[in-house]
Amino acid sequence: MTTTDDEHVALPRWQRMLLPGELRDGARGRRSARDWVVDLAMYAIAAGLSALVIGATASDHSDLEFVIDFVLGAVAYVAIWFRRSHPLAVGVIAGALSLVSGVAGGPALVALFNVAVRGSRRAILAVVALALASTAIFPLLYAGGESYGFQIVLGVLITGVVVGWGLFVRVQRELVLSLRERAATLEAEQRLRVEQAREAERLRIAREMHDVLAHRVSLLSLHAGALEFHPEASAEEVADAAGVIRASAHAALAGSALVVEVVSRRAVGVAAPGSFALPGAGTGLVGLAERVELAGGELQHGPDDTGDFVLRASLPWSA
Repeated sequence: MTTTDDEHVALPRWQRMLLPGELRDGARGRRSARDWVVDLAMYAIAAGLSALVIGATASDHSDLEFVIDFVLGAVAYVAIWFRRSHPLAVGVIAGALSLVSGVAGGPALVALFNVAVRGSRRAILAVVALALASTAIFPLLYAGGESYGFQIVLGVLITGVVVGWGLFVRVQRELVLSLRERAATLEAEQRLRVEQAREAERLRIAREMHDVLAHRVSLLSLHAGALEFHPEASAEEVADAAGVIRASAHAALAGSALVVEVVSRRAVGVAAPGSFALPGAGTGLVGLAERVELAGGELQHGPDDTGDFVLRASLPWSA
């Protein structure tokens, strides 16, 4: 699942910095400040684990084996840098190297945790199998100071803890993503409802304008018909009818009193609006009146005879 920039515009910058890049910008997002801190922490944890393993098995290594161990471990450390984009590949590489390299043991656990967070079920099972194989094989090559059975039990426990921790982080991330997707869906539905309401209002106004225009055209037809069927009408009557025809034609062509009225009903037993005022009350009406005036209209507001607050805007409606 990917996200877009407009899903995060409401987040302060410092909060965006605390989000993982994947949650902030999608799967291909750049590393965030939090990701860099996590990367450093993971490398520190891996180095500590590698040091413990090498310290416990140092007596079982020859000089050549030390060199080989560190070379293979270096490859594992380089690989875990790409763990976010290639979790399975990195998990397999680090896990396979940990079969014979103590230095690779730390990166292998980091890769295992990463696969639990990001990998598929098959990927998790494959890397867990490699971790268990390393738990069984590595002590046979480098026994260290502990018994084989103890190392097997310890390895299984560590593997279980790492996988469980990774799955817990995965569930948290999926919950965040699902909540974000739900919020985006609700926002899209709200925008759609607003557009539908606007379109319905446009249609209603268009129907009203059609009715007004039809009424004026009917007046034109009526007065024109009167002139046609009353040729004996006096000059004054003809002038009056012509004036009505001219005025109706001008009104039909020039437009019309678009009136928008909003009424706030007063509940029974509640004081009428305006009987008490909060600080800053009425400033919105001032701005609204200015906008109506700029449009060439007129704004009226205040309580009516019943105590209801009425807001009425009269705007010119151009053809």
